[in-house]
Amino acid sequence: MAGFVYNPSEFEKFPVEIVENGETVKFELPLLGYIPREITEYADAKIVERANDVQAARDERHEKKLVIIEADPAMVYPTNLDGMEWMLEMIEPALHEHVITWPNRSRTELWNAWQEASKIPAEKSEASSDSSDATE
Repeated sequence: MAGFVYNPSEFEKFPVEIVENGETVKFELPLLGYIPREITEYADAKIVERANDVQAARDERHEKKLVIIEADPAMVYPTNLDGMEWMLEMIEPALHEHVITWPNRSRTELWNAWQEASKIPAEKSEASSDSSDATE
């Protein structure tokens, strides 16, 4: 019995293809659960830093009784798309350079597809299959 074997070279990948000027550029990203800790910690630190900066800017405007305008980038909290970009910056810098130029919808579609591909498949338990097959 092998038990558990940790082998990062065998981790599943999420393929990304970009078609530009008739040329296809291919990238492979690790599934989200396989991203190295230093990369997720970097993205987490960037999120915290950005959130603190936004809160400080909002607090300052609030003290001065100024309107907080959501269209002002200094007033917008980081999103999942920001976190994705910070991870891509370290995982695949060439892909990051493409993604930062994309419209929000395309970036959201990439993030959603990457998340979906990264889900752990739900295995049907033996108990649930027995109960669904039962007849009265």
